[in-house]
Amino acid sequence: MHEETLPQFVDLRRLGDDGASLTGSMPLAGRERLAGSLVESTGTASADIRVSREPGGLVIAEGQVDAGLALQCQRCLGTVTVPVHADFRVVVVATEADTEGHDEAVVALDDRLDVFALLEDELILELPVVALHDADSGCADSKQHFGPPGEPEPERENPFAVLAELKRRDDH
Repeated sequence: MHEETLPQFVDLRRLGDDGASLTGSMPLAGRERLAGSLVESTGTASADIRVSREPGGLVIAEGQVDAGLALQCQRCLGTVTVPVHADFRVVVVATEADTEGHDEAVVALDDRLDVFALLEDELILELPVVALHDADSGCADSKQHFGPPGEPEPERENPFAVLAELKRRDDH
């Protein structure tokens, strides 16, 4: 299935009474703020967006974005692809000062809505706190050794062995 790449900007001055509906993909490469959380910035995010003007003149951008993001598993430190989905509805305003009174707002400088920045923000907001492989992946069972290659894993003393010895003495 071929998806068309979304335009990066929507000119709000050209927004008609019916608004604009966009469906397509956004490349993950070049999304600098999101890239800091990713192991690799390859692939695309798919999105459906509707930008409309309400009767009072308020511009609303709503839709959804989906992506499979390559994150680092915090258990095995390998790469895990995490499906991320975000539904959004934001008010589009002209200046930072206009965001007052709106729960979710995005600033469109010069009446140009940056679609890529909006979708990137939504993906960042939906990133998992801790990325992990599924329980059945075997990741939880693998033992990691972080020493030099070929060096055996060191034997670790039980920190409670001293307490066990003290208890054994008290019992006698």
